[in-house]
Amino acid sequence: MIRINKRVFSKLFIVSLPVLVLLFQGCTKKESYKLAVLQWSDRVPAYCNAFDGFMDTLRAKGYVEGVNLKVLRFSCDENRELAKKFAEKLIQWQPNIFLVLGTPAALEAKKVLQKERSKIPLIFTATTSPDRTGIIPSYLSPPKNMAGIGVEIPVVERVKVIIEAFPWAKKVGIVYFPDTRPAVITSQDFAKTLSSLGGKPELLFLNSSELEESLRKIDELAKKVDLLYFAPDPVLYSSPFLNKALHVAMKNKVPVVGITRDIAEKGAVLSEYVSYYEAGEEAADMAYKVLSGLSPDKLRSRPSNSRHIRVNLTVARKLNITIPRPVLLRADDIIDSPEGN
Repeated sequence: MIRINKRVFSKLFIVSLPVLVLLFQGCTKKESYKLAVLQWSDRVPAYCNAFDGFMDTLRAKGYVEGVNLKVLRFSCDENRELAKKFAEKLIQWQPNIFLVLGTPAALEAKKVLQKERSKIPLIFTATTSPDRTGIIPSYLSPPKNMAGIGVEIPVVERVKVIIEAFPWAKKVGIVYFPDTRPAVITSQDFAKTLSSLGGKPELLFLNSSELEESLRKIDELAKKVDLLYFAPDPVLYSSPFLNKALHVAMKNKVPVVGITRDIAEKGAVLSEYVSYYEAGEEAADMAYKVLSGLSPDKLRSRPSNSRHIRVNLTVARKLNITIPRPVLLRADDIIDSPEGN
């Protein structure tokens, strides 16, 4: 007769419970899945945040790296030739899901998939205006074997928030590098919208191979405008250059508005942004449905549902700026250090 110690059995059950969950959630069709990841840059925190959100959500749904999920990830180092080369390698690996982070990487991956006539499902995120940059025909027309999440906030919404927060700022400098199509599109749209609402935009496009000269141009622009808007741009938001550009603005006592969460704590007065982590979570929900058997053709690509406003009152005080109360009430986060620390 076999005797079972209830206390020992209880401990064994608790220890084995996560394994049982994985068996039911993530291993219903196969013992192991492959995830290929192509990331435009690992120097831009937003892309890494999107990847973290994607992986955390997959893990919560039962797909765990090292248990039932293999991950092969390449960073393109902001180089299109590398993006093409890595995309070819990842396709040869025959993954179950191909995750792409960043607009240029998505465009190169799409070309390679089409050339190889591959049926590997592609999920994209951390892409600005995918419907206008060639990733997808439109949000209403799902492309074959592709789906994803855009990270843009409608330009009209951005401009209206700036006008509400800085009603006295008529001359607005719009700063961007024309290295990527999304940066050009969003900057030009911003200028047109601002002009239609009574503002006076001044576009400043910079040369990514001449960063010191670019800082000098920002310095010149800051002397002529009431406010600087840093457009969605992976080069502009690379940490070393961004910190220097914010320093130039502060030296000229000109407020900066940006589009990432961390730019507010680095020195911008206001940021309206999409959380790339949350966009990654939304993309993972799509990937989960595909891994569960749904065709990407049945998924509708869309902009992220994420919308956030962050205000740095500490910087505003240094610049002698008052942010209207309605804007503060809508802010998700307010950085407020009366001592300026």
